[in-house]
Amino acid sequence: MLSRLRAGALTLLLALGLCIEAPVPARAEGGGAAGGSGSRAGSGAVSETGEIRVGRLRILEIEQVPHTGDPGEISRSALRQFPFAVSLPRPGSAPGDPRVVLLSYNGNFDAGEYEEQIRLKRSEDGGRTWENMPQAVPMTNVAVLGGGALYSVNFRTAPRGSAVQAPVPPRDETASDARTDPDARQGEEDREKADREKPGGDQKDGKKPGGTSKDKPAEDSKAAPKSNKDSQPGPKPNKDSQSAPKPKNGPKKAHKEFTTLYWRSEDAGRRWTEHQGRAFVTEPFESLYFHRGVLVAPDGEWLVPAYGHKKGQRHYTSLLMSSKDKGETWKSVSQFGEGVHGGEGVTEPSVEFNSRGELVAVYRVQATVNPRICRGRHRGTASVMTVVSKDRGRTWGPARRVRVDGHRVGSADPHLVRLPTGQLLLSVGRPLNQLLVSEDGTGDSWTLHADTGPSVTSGYTSVVPSGRGSELLQIGDLGSNWCFSGPAGSRATRSAGLFVQPFTVSSR
Repeated sequence: MLSRLRAGALTLLLALGLCIEAPVPARAEGGGAAGGSGSRAGSGAVSETGEIRVGRLRILEIEQVPHTGDPGEISRSALRQFPFAVSLPRPGSAPGDPRVVLLSYNGNFDAGEYEEQIRLKRSEDGGRTWENMPQAVPMTNVAVLGGGALYSVNFRTAPRGSAVQAPVPPRDETASDARTDPDARQGEEDREKADREKPGGDQKDGKKPGGTSKDKPAEDSKAAPKSNKDSQPGPKPNKDSQSAPKPKNGPKKAHKEFTTLYWRSEDAGRRWTEHQGRAFVTEPFESLYFHRGVLVAPDGEWLVPAYGHKKGQRHYTSLLMSSKDKGETWKSVSQFGEGVHGGEGVTEPSVEFNSRGELVAVYRVQATVNPRICRGRHRGTASVMTVVSKDRGRTWGPARRVRVDGHRVGSADPHLVRLPTGQLLLSVGRPLNQLLVSEDGTGDSWTLHADTGPSVTSGYTSVVPSGRGSELLQIGDLGSNWCFSGPAGSRATRSAGLFVQPFTVSSR
């Protein structure tokens, strides 16, 4: 049984403000969703023209999770991973008032397999206090439509003729509204320090350090492709487990038409109506996942990135999807980053318009998975990559790696955001959680860099403004499923939960 440390309502002192409604092309604010030492107030990166200033870390919804030889032991309720967030002005609010912040996270073991367990939280004061919402609506891909109207399309799809199973709230969850728990966090830091000083404190995974696919937990080579959400083999069923049945292995059929699941809200995320839609691709795909926000172009076209497995291929392919009926139907426009496999392929994409009006896509190609990475002790070898389109995603230029002099850039789940100042902000993880800024807003070069977040994390983050001044919030996790594995019978514990990292970015 899990020993839990309950810590209720969060004091997420985050003040953010930033009218993300930047110049044309406009953005529909989306959410979207890594290791190292905790940040200190006032720390950050400074250049001759700009600065990232990092505030005090806030912890929310923390539980102590024991290391165990069976990862299924943590799958019932303790996981809080894949955080995605979005913020919007409160209806009737004035400029400078705190914004509504919506945050979702997964309690299920893997994002691509097993029953989807999603917790939606809502804050009306820019992230200071939170309430759990009854409906399990993900903030992975959201369009903010004005007047409190919202659209959200689910990460998962289903083949034509099949319905997408609706998510449910996490099972057996006991944490109430989040609050900061500094004592629990201090205890976690003490355990990490003891781990570092203890010989052989790291889990022996029998692998040499290096950012290759060999670092991933072993899987049956004949298994059907999974989502790219860093899963280990599924939990073993037991009489007490409430996990969904283990997914079946075997070849998957490929399709050109998929069913989507989407929601609409007219009251800033308090109530949602559920709908089924359709998605069409030009080549057969075995799987299709919508990922990271919705962009709205000046002519009303909606754009969202996606990724999946083409027929017979083990690596991922990323696509740009377009809708001209406000999210009811999606059609693939193009594929990007082709030819760059890096073990995983092109996955976890995020797109944004740059200061030249071009469409920039940033994506993961490979991210090492083992507890050393989760604790920031091994930095991996691959960074995220970018491609640029001058014709709104119909064609793409050559791929390039994101580089910052003197830093190893993260490799997992990038989130690209355009700031009102015209700068491009990139939140990325593994190793550490990181913030990067392209000061001229083009995405051609990145000159500001800051490490953020707690000392144990998987690298999945989202960035939103809170509406308080010019501050932003980076929201991430305190560890993913593969971060907690350890020798059977071990008494060591890790903190499962979420963090909020306030920060500001000065203009050029």
